[in-house]
Parts: sequence; C-alpha cells; structure tokens
Amino acid sequence: MKFKTFCYRTALVASLFLTACGSPYLEQGFKTEADYDFAKSANLSPIGVDRFKSAGVSNASQYKAAADEMRATGYSKSNEVDEVLNYAQDRFEGAKNGVSASQQKNARVSEAARIKAAKIAADRLEAKLQTDALEAKNAADKAAMAEYLRKRLESERYVVARRDALSKSGVTQTGVVDLIVDAKSYEGKKVFLDCIVHMMNASGGYCRSGDDKQSISISSVGINKDDYRWLLENCSNQFSKDNARYCRAVPVVGTFDSSWPRLKNVYIYELCKKRQIGGGDSIEDCDIKAH
Repeated sequence: MKFKTFCYRTALVASLFLTACGSPYLEQGFKTEADYDFAKSANLSPIGVDRFKSAGVSNASQYKAAADEMRATGYSKSNEVDEVLNYAQDRFEGAKNGVSASQQKNARVSEAARIKAAKIAADRLEAKLQTDALEAKNAADKAAMAEYLRKRLESERYVVARRDALSKSGVTQTGVVDLIVDAKSYEGKKVFLDCIVHMMNASGGYCRSGDDKQSISISSVGINKDDYRWLLENCSNQFSKDNARYCRAVPVVGTFDSSWPRLKNVYIYELCKKRQIGGGDSIEDCDIKAH
C-alpha cells in the first residue's frame, strides 16, 4: 500500500512539472517562441505574424523600424497595425520592382481603382445588354401579338365570307340535332354543318353532333372522290381519339335525306384558308370560326 501511494505522488509531481513546462506559444497557435514574443509586442494573431514575416518583418525591432520609416517617408502618419503591414508589403514588393513603398502603394491603389472602374463598366454594360434584350423581346412579343391579331381578323373575315357564300348559293347552315328534330323541313335540301366524322367505310360513315351524342349517316352516294379518299384514310375508326384531329370538326355540305336520316352528295367545304386535307392533318387557322 505504501509503495502504491509513493508511485501515485511521483506521477502527480511529474504531471505538474510537465504542465508547468509546456509551450504557451504552441497552445496559442504560434510556430515559435520568437513569433509569440513578436505577436505580444504588436498585438498580432498567428496569421498577422505570418503576414509580417512574408513582408520581411520578423520581430518587434523590425516592426518598430518599419513603422518609424513609414512615417518618416510620408507613406502614412497612422499608427495602426494594418497600415504598418501595408507599408511593409509595399516596401517588399517595391524592392522587387525597383520602386519605393510609396510608389508601389500608388501603383497598387491605381490598379485597384482600374479594376473597380472596369467592373463598374462591365456591370453597366451587362445591365444595358439585359435591358436591350428585354426591350427586344417585348418588341418581338408585341409584333407577334399584332401579327396574330391581324391573322385572326383576316381568318374571321374569311370564314364570314365563306359562310355568306353558302347562304347566297341556297345552302342552309344547321346542325345534326336540328336535322334529326326537324327532318321533314330539311328533306332534299342542301345543308352545311360541322361533323364529328367516324367509322367511314365502303358504304359511307357517320356524322355526329358536337356533343358526340347524336348522329346521322354519310352516304357514299355522290360523295366527292378526293374527300371520300381522305375520310376513309383518316376517319375510319370508331372513337375520335383514334382518328385524325380534323375528323373531329369536318365542315361538310350534303343533300339531306330524311328517310334514313342521311347526307348524300357530300363534299368538304373549307372555312379556313390553310386547312389541308389532301395529304395530312394540318389545321393551322381552323380553330377560328365566325357564326
């Protein structure tokens, strides 16, 4: 027991001795005791010491000499540590370039001003380019809207003219439901209507109402050959989603036969300038319909 107590006290004394003999400069982040002493003399951090040393100032006496020289040469009247560091760095760099610290400072300040001015100019140019781009986009959008409105008005006038031509030629404009409800009054008359056309085959097909609930037949009798070919190729399926888009609103003229009821002698009557049915399904301006 006595031996263990003696060993414990010996270890405790050794520990206290090591603590007392530790290196405070290392604990505070300095590389050497000289750096630590220098830092205390000028109230510097480890980073500050490294910066001064990189500029040729490594201890308190060199720091004081640099500060005195800075004021004597007219570089600065300041006592601030940052200004002394600026002087030391300008003196160090100036020596490489064969100029004084003040000349190096002037060159540094001028370069900083040049860079700042260049950045301001670049920022202004970028802002102008963005403004110009926005103005150009707005102008393009405005022109595009004006062109759209012009085309829309032109299309509306064209549709009106086409419908007027039908009326003048004795064609009655109606719909599938009206033909069914008032079949006798339309007997043998030429009628114009928009059809949802589907299930076209060798004997004809069907013309459904806009709500897709009612239908009449389209007879193959007397049908325009080119239109019939296109309808067979594009509107033969039962459901509209499986047919060409144009099949959902085909403007047709035909003679009404109330006994079925059905349309005979059918042909497609174009209301829009650019609707093309010969070889495709282009309906560029055909969403505009004037009544």
